[in-house]
Amino acid sequence: ALRSGRRGRGFKSRQPDADAERVDVSDTGTGPYFQRHVGRQVHGSLDLARDVATVVLDPSFFGTEIERDMHDAALRYDFAITWHEGSEVDPAEIDPNFRGPHIAALAHHTVRPDGRVDAAAIGWALDDLAFTPPSLAGDPEDSPRQRYKKLWHCCIPFEVSAGGDRH
Repeated sequence: ALRSGRRGRGFKSRQPDADAERVDVSDTGTGPYFQRHVGRQVHGSLDLARDVATVVLDPSFFGTEIERDMHDAALRYDFAITWHEGSEVDPAEIDPNFRGPHIAALAHHTVRPDGRVDAAAIGWALDDLAFTPPSLAGDPEDSPRQRYKKLWHCCIPFEVSAGGDRH
């Protein structure tokens, strides 16, 4: 969540298979998951102390260095930390027509030890990629980063929360 001074200015919503559009980041919506939980891209500066009220973490990062770093930042910059229910998927449940058969195949190579895919498993896979500086134009559509982003999209509509409940 952003502090009220930054609502909507400089933030874009990227919905799957849709052009980016400006949105009011306080709008949570009531529609399908993609309409209620949309990633935000910041185009310009972001000051954690001035602009951020809350950071929502995926439970796959509980007890990790990422959680510790985020708690340190929250104390330093005075924002709250909260957790969402989590999104994980069994690669066998991914519809190859949703993001393409190459993304469904990627899921089988991006699993945790228990055979499921979640944010941490995708993050670990991304850590293995060679660093390339960010581009103002964004990553090419067929880049590894874009493929992993599409894999994350697969975790959401087919997700099962950490408690085993299907959304």
